[in-house]
Amino acid sequence: MSPLPMTLSFRRSQTPVRSSSFNSLASVAGGGTTSNSSSSILLEFGSSYIRVGYNTFHCPRSILKSSLPFPSHATSKIVSEEEWENVLYPLLSDIYTGALFVKNPKSRRVIVLEPYVAPTAFRVAVCRVLLARLGAANVLFVPGGGLSAVPYGLGSGGKEGDANVGGNKIVVDVGTWECRVVGCAGTNCLMDTVQVVPCGFDSLVQYIMIEHNESQNNKNEEESTNKIPTFEDAKYVVTKCLHHLMPLSSSIFKDNQEEEITIPLQSTTTTSPTVQITISLQLIKQCIHDLYFDIQNPDSLVYAFCSALLSCPIDLRKRMAQNVVMVGGGVCAIPGLEKTFGKALTRLFKRKETMDSKFAPLTTVILKGEGEQMGRGLGIIYPLPFAPHLLSFVGGCIMSTLDLTEERWISKRSFEEQDGKSQNSDTKSVIYDFLQ
Repeated sequence: MSPLPMTLSFRRSQTPVRSSSFNSLASVAGGGTTSNSSSSILLEFGSSYIRVGYNTFHCPRSILKSSLPFPSHATSKIVSEEEWENVLYPLLSDIYTGALFVKNPKSRRVIVLEPYVAPTAFRVAVCRVLLARLGAANVLFVPGGGLSAVPYGLGSGGKEGDANVGGNKIVVDVGTWECRVVGCAGTNCLMDTVQVVPCGFDSLVQYIMIEHNESQNNKNEEESTNKIPTFEDAKYVVTKCLHHLMPLSSSIFKDNQEEEITIPLQSTTTTSPTVQITISLQLIKQCIHDLYFDIQNPDSLVYAFCSALLSCPIDLRKRMAQNVVMVGGGVCAIPGLEKTFGKALTRLFKRKETMDSKFAPLTTVILKGEGEQMGRGLGIIYPLPFAPHLLSFVGGCIMSTLDLTEERWISKRSFEEQDGKSQNSDTKSVIYDFLQ
C-alpha cells in the first residue's frame, strides 16, 4: 500500500473480498462447510456472550449469554474449582448435546478461547468438565485477544522490513461493560500491557441515562416527564442518537449546544400513550467524550490505550501503533468509533497542553511513522469484512489448522495425573504446569 499523505491512516483488509470469501475462509480453516470427524470444537468465553462452534465454520453455531441465573440464597461470586465445575458442567453438557450435537466427544479436540486473564480455578474446572466428565480428546487454551488480528495476517509470521513482522499489534476490545486494551506479539498477549476500563457500550448508555435524567430534575413537573424510564429505553434512544450523529468522526468535534432530538419510544402496551424523549445531542457527545476521548479521565479508552502502548517494549511501540485492531460488539454499536478514536488521539498529541506528561514519549509514535516509507504514525485497521465481535472466533478457526510448535494441548491422561496429585494434597497447592 502506498504511503498516505496524512498522519492517521485507516485501511481495510488488503485482500479483496468477494461474496464467496466466507466459504473460502471456511476451507482455509480446515475444509468444507460442514463439520467432520477431525474438526475441533471452539468455545469462546466472553464477559457477555459465549460463542460455540466448529473450526470448519466461519461463524459460531450458537451464541449464549454469559449471565447465569443464581438462586436468591446463593452468592454470584464464583471462586473455587468446585463452584466453577458446578456451573460449567450443565452449561457445557447442554452445549455439547443441544447446540453442537456432538455424538462422539472422544473424537473432538476442544479449543478454548479464554479471556485475557482467566483464573486458574476456572481453567482447571473447564479441563475437569471437558476431559474427565464429557470425555473430550484434548484441550487447548488460547488467549482470545491475541487471535483477533489473525484474519488480517497479523499473526506470528511476516516479512522482514514489513510493518506487520512478528504480528505486533494492539487490540482494542470494546465490549458490553468494559473495554480491554492489550499489546500482542504474534498470537501472544503481553500481559504487562493489559488495561481494563469500564467504558463498554452499556456503560455509555447507563452514563447518558443518568446524566439526562439528572438534567430533568430542576425542570417543572410537565417537563420532568421527559426522563428515560428504563435501561432498555435508554439503549434505544442512544442508538437513534448515534445514527443521527453520523459520521461521528466529524460531528463529535462540532459544537451543537442548542441542538436537540426527539425520539418516540415504543409503547409496551397498545393502550399506553406514546412517550417522546427529547435529548440534547451535546449531552450525548459530551458523554462519549468523557468515556472514550478524555485523556484526563483514567477510566477512558484513550487513557487505557496510551497506558497499554507505554507499557509495550520501546522497540515495538511504533509497529504496534501502526497495527491497531478494534474489535468487540461496542464497535458495531457505535458507528465510526474507529475513525473517531484515531482522530481524537492525533488531536490530543498535537495539543500538548492537554496531555499527561507521562505520555510524552508516545508523541513521535502517534504522530510520525517509522521512516519515509511508512509516512504515518497511528494506523487503525477497519474490522471489515469480518464482524468485529466475531474476529476472535474467526482467528481461532484459522489458528486451529496451523499446528504451531508452541501449542500445548492438554490430554485427559496428563490432566488426570495432575488432578489426582491435587486431590491427594492436603493443601491443594499443586500447580498445573500446563495451565500456567
